[in-house]
Amino acid sequence: MALGKIIKHSHKPWFDTECRQTKSQFAKLSHAHPDRQGILKQMKQLYKRKKRAYDVLKAKQLCGLVKADLAAFWKRYRKCAEGVNGITSEALKDGFQQLL
Repeated sequence: MALGKIIKHSHKPWFDTECRQTKSQFAKLSHAHPDRQGILKQMKQLYKRKKRAYDVLKAKQLCGLVKADLAAFWKRYRKCAEGVNGITSEALKDGFQQLL
């Protein structure tokens, strides 16, 4: 890596290379580009889809943790209730209700 090169890391774990590429393509378009609004809409839909998939994955991991290690589940649940790992307690509650 060259000196002085800044690498930006996203605080959003679901924000992957596909999201980065879409964002850079959108940034390259001029404001007068006729399809700019359509690409913006696609970009937002991509972000929602990626975030939703990430939330579902985390919920499934928590469900698996209940069966494997209950103490670790409650430790992660407390963090989750605080919103540290990106899953709100409401989303967690909804996920467990769907399992019933």
